[in-house]
Amino acid sequence: MGQLRIISNDFIDFVYNDLKPLIRYLKNNKEFILCYRKTNSNEIINIYYKGYNTLKITKYGNNYKGEVKGGIFEINSRRTEKQLPVAVVTLKRVFGHDKETEKFTIKFINKGINDWIEYADLIKECCDNYNLPMKEKKYQQELFSNEESNFLFYDMEYNPVKESKKHDNGGGRFDLIGVCKNEHRVVLAEVKFNSQSCLGKSGIEDHLQKTINYIKLNQDFLSDKIDEIEFWNKSNQKLDIHESIELDMKKDFCYYTFIIRYTNINEKRKIEEILKSKPVKDKIRELNSLKGIKILEPIWDSKLDNE
Repeated sequence: MGQLRIISNDFIDFVYNDLKPLIRYLKNNKEFILCYRKTNSNEIINIYYKGYNTLKITKYGNNYKGEVKGGIFEINSRRTEKQLPVAVVTLKRVFGHDKETEKFTIKFINKGINDWIEYADLIKECCDNYNLPMKEKKYQQELFSNEESNFLFYDMEYNPVKESKKHDNGGGRFDLIGVCKNEHRVVLAEVKFNSQSCLGKSGIEDHLQKTINYIKLNQDFLSDKIDEIEFWNKSNQKLDIHESIELDMKKDFCYYTFIIRYTNINEKRKIEEILKSKPVKDKIRELNSLKGIKILEPIWDSKLDNE
């Protein structure tokens, strides 16, 4: 069984008591998304922007470390009393489709988490420029942050720990995972932006097969997800960064759905043809027959080219 997205109350208390400037910033900048991670030895809070991990806070025993990793920027840091001071951050700004880059370094001066907050807008700009073609990532973030929808998401790019050499954990990676508000059921969502993303590797058929593998390999997946949602909702009622609701989770089955944004009618027709194809229909039927999961009709969202 993979590691649950649940961290200790001590960690939540540390963020609440020691990182109030971060809480205030995230409440006023909903485009950043806070998610929990856990490994065999560490507890982690990640702050994502368009799928990029812009800040990672790790709990080692009673100590904490703040860092940012990835191809865009890196921060090395050590904790002093009640701070997360950072030393140096290197940012890479990318221009145009030819990937011309500009690199520059910012030296921090031991102001703790305020250093990250001071440069958060620049970090966003670097992500935006690096991420020009990744409309799907931006759309995932819109869905996550949309408090008007019927879904309350608590995690994105959900990638469980590898559990099977044969299936590589069954391929149970989901774009968004959360709760359907009006029914209080877990919902697993796969986001697609155009017809091209619905084909081949990581396409609709591929994701259905990986989800089938994952559900078969992980009999406790539903109760695990409910535990995660209940923890996330409870902790967020304290931190008050993202939306939280009164929960009464249904435990008999969860929903799986595709959320599809199309930019013109021809794109929608192409995607409809993919959904009607025999291999996809067969996999939908197989997934729908498994205990603990039901398929919802795809959720269509029009974003026309001229908008």
